[in-house]
Amino acid sequence: MTTRTLDGMVGAYLDRLDAALDGIPERRRRQLVSEVGERIDAARLDLPVDSEAGVRAVLASVGSPEEVAAREHAFHPWSSRRSRWRRGAAAVVALSLVAAGSVTVVASTRSGSDGSGTAATVPDVIGRSETAAARALGAAHFGVGAVERRRDPAAAGTVVSEHPGAGASAARGARVMLEISNGP
Repeated sequence: MTTRTLDGMVGAYLDRLDAALDGIPERRRRQLVSEVGERIDAARLDLPVDSEAGVRAVLASVGSPEEVAAREHAFHPWSSRRSRWRRGAAAVVALSLVAAGSVTVVASTRSGSDGSGTAATVPDVIGRSETAAARALGAAHFGVGAVERRRDPAAAGTVVSEHPGAGASAARGARVMLEISNGP
């Protein structure tokens, strides 16, 4: 199979995922589809040969789009599967905390796959491609959080900012926000 056909398989998977994420806010939906796409791209790079069987195995390892969407719907308070009252109550609590100045969000502190939640040092990923940055963060037991794109003199597609910054101590499994250059 050609690379174009294999890319089409991945594209169809991501389209199904986007449709299954109905009810998730647009920004989070785009972020999740992007994260899953990057995970698939990274796994494809590790394949000995980019083949239909290999791509199917990568997609199976991620889970069906419906399974990925179900996990997202179950985890987030804005999910259409939770009651309107719970979403409203969560919003009131969040606004109250922000108004009181009690909340500063830097990164998610969910435990990593090892469940340890212990601290680790955030690696320096500035200047790397988005995929290389995701690999380096994964190797250091971090995940990629929000990905923002902005106009920057740096080469398009490279990381120009990370938060928390390189050298910071954060819980393993925390998500690091990345800003990616769109080019000058």
